[in-house]
Order: sequence, then structure tokens, then C-alpha cells
Amino acid sequence: MKNFLIFVGSLLVFSFYFACTPEDYPDVTIDSDAQKLTTPIAPSALPAPITNYITTNYPNDTINEAFEHVDTSGNVKYDVCLSNGLDLYFAQDGTLLALGHDDDDDSGGGCDSITIGELPTPAIEYVIANYPNDTIIDIDLELTSAGALEYEVKLQDCTELLFNDIGTFLSQSVSGGCLNGNGGGSNDDDDDGDGDDDDGIPDNDDDD
Repeated sequence: MKNFLIFVGSLLVFSFYFACTPEDYPDVTIDSDAQKLTTPIAPSALPAPITNYITTNYPNDTINEAFEHVDTSGNVKYDVCLSNGLDLYFAQDGTLLALGHDDDDDSGGGCDSITIGELPTPAIEYVIANYPNDTIIDIDLELTSAGALEYEVKLQDCTELLFNDIGTFLSQSVSGGCLNGNGGGSNDDDDDGDGDDDDGIPDNDDDD
């Protein structure tokens, strides 16, 4: 009888998990990267190089949210969500590793429902290595018909990248219509004539 009850209980949990999608519970973050611990932190707890970077490059914006990501090797990364909708992903020493922007954000600022740092580590490393000058505009967590979790990462140049639940790259496609209006490509051009790239990341290159 005891074994029967355990079996029924396990079946109910299994059925509940696959019957619900992330959209059913928007306040719940699913972090399938078991090798990483994500913790919300106060902006005042951010390392000084990160706060200095934000103060210098985004003086008119405030920090809405901040998250600390620590893997089992002790490597620490940070997500910082600004009031202008930017998601800045930093190394502990203040190096900006990746930039995201929630173009569908209607909450008055802050990050998308899934931040860059909540992606599985291999997926983050893939994007940084292959698209260092692009901007992530959306991250979706989807449940396939087979019950598998997949991450869809959309970039500003219209590229869509698909990863499985542990961050393995699965496929690449191009969505119809680009946000930058030029049919794709990176955002390294100076379209507004300000002498800087239009990728959202301040250009620190020397002119000498």
C-alpha cells in the first residue's frame, strides 16, 4: 500500500510539471543549469567596478534589479537590470560580457523575465564567443511536445538561436523583419553620427 501511494504521488507531480508551461507561472524562474546558483542581491552589494561602469556609462538610469550567479567552481557573474530595459551581464572584475535589451518590456524598465545570467552557462558562452557585438533582445523558455525545455535566444540582427535545457546549441534561424531596419547584420555601424557604435555598449577604443 505504501509503495502504491508513493507511485501515485510521483505520477501527480510528473503530470503537473508537464501540464504547465513557464507562461502559466510568470513569477517562477526555471534555472535548469544545476551547476549555478542565482541569488537576487541589493544594488549596493555589486562590486565597485560594476557600479562605477554603470555610473559612468548610464548616469541617467537606475538599477532596478541585480543578480549574482555562482557556479560550482566559484566563478561569479552578475546581471544588472537598468530602468531603461537593459540587462548588463558582468564578470566579477567589472568587465561587460554581454548586453541584453527587453524590447517588449512594458513594466517601466528592468530585465526580461529570463535574464542573460539565467541561461545555462554553455549557451551564454556560445553567444559571447560567436556574437560579441550583438544585443540579446529576447529570451524565451519553451516546452516542446516531447516535454523537453528549450531556450530561444533572439538577437538584434534577427538571428534566433535555439539551445536545449543544459545549454547545448541546437540550431540557428533568421526571423522575418529586423529591428534595426537594415535587413540584418551587426550593430557596429555609426548610424547616428555620434562617433560610436550603435550596439548599446559604450565604445572604449582609443582614437590614437
